[in-house]
Amino acid sequence: MILFLKNYYTKITLKNFKKQLFQCFFDPQSIAGKQCDYCLNCFIILSTLCLILETSYPDYEMFFALLEWLFTITFTIEYILKIYCLKKKSNYIYSFFGIIDLIAIIPTYISVFFPGILTLLGVKSLKFLRILRIFKFLGYLEKVYF
Repeated sequence: MILFLKNYYTKITLKNFKKQLFQCFFDPQSIAGKQCDYCLNCFIILSTLCLILETSYPDYEMFFALLEWLFTITFTIEYILKIYCLKKKSNYIYSFFGIIDLIAIIPTYISVFFPGILTLLGVKSLKFLRILRIFKFLGYLEKVYF
């Protein structure tokens, strides 16, 4: 009996978890959606600000690199959770903002897994791709105001 209740409770919890994630990422009118949008927008603005400051303060390169990893990991988790909570995952993956979300996190991983590509593409072009996070911000504004 206890095993049955434990399994039943787990199923309900996972179902509710997906539902809560969906509200968080795709329902800007819900409390969870507003809180999630606020946090993610702060991260987007901070990551863009760091990108700008990074060019002005090269002495703090290690600090900005650490922040960039923090932002990249956060946006990667967001991307994975968005896919996880959707029934039709391809609708998000191939959507405009799904592609923007992916392109915004790829440069950091490219710089680690393919360091030689930095000389081919140049650091500036990879940093430009990180600017695409602004489009994520515009996506959140679109959900709320339009």
